[in-house]
Amino acid sequence: MAEQTADTHSPTAFLIVGPARCGKSSVAGALRQRLAAAHIPLDSLMAGLRVTKWQPRLGEHIGNTMGRDEWLAALRSRDAAFWEFVQPVIEDAVLQQSENVVIDGTIWPDQIVQLQCQYRAVCIVDTGDHSARLIRSRDSADTRNNWHLERGWSDQDLREWAALNAYRSEVYKEMGAERGLPVVDLADFKQMGHGLAVAHDIVLGKSELTPHVLVHR
Repeated sequence: MAEQTADTHSPTAFLIVGPARCGKSSVAGALRQRLAAAHIPLDSLMAGLRVTKWQPRLGEHIGNTMGRDEWLAALRSRDAAFWEFVQPVIEDAVLQQSENVVIDGTIWPDQIVQLQCQYRAVCIVDTGDHSARLIRSRDSADTRNNWHLERGWSDQDLREWAALNAYRSEVYKEMGAERGLPVVDLADFKQMGHGLAVAHDIVLGKSELTPHVLVHR
């Protein structure tokens, strides 16, 4: 597949991707308003679909013997099945509907490069210990998407899940770098909001880090 610099005025898929609880939805919301673009929140879409016979909820490792590599392989299998559904949806929005679309969710770097349409992508990960942030989020007054609270997770549950999510971030970061995708690691920033602002600017092409902009033919 050939790659070439994209025409920024052509319909484009703006992809904000990465592991869970890394602020993808916040960046996508800001982009959707700025670009007046359609928005496809993949996490909500996945929740409404049952695309595999086994679709684990994030965190089902709590209280069982599943190791981190087995857990990651299971998520990858689920995400691969979901990608078979998502890829044509993205391509149809860009190629057939001829519109910009903002997509956020857990799309893996090796899936992004399969797209047959123009896109800009940024990966947001957190390889650090973000358990304290998750605990604060669970205990906040904001109940939107507060599934840690809904599931009654203890502080220890959140620490275990955060460690797994950090491992997933490490794998994601390495995979993104291997494929030339810009990766924003929240562990590199004192404030999460600063890292998300950088990711926002990258996908718009405003940052010193050049976004991965491709047209595949």
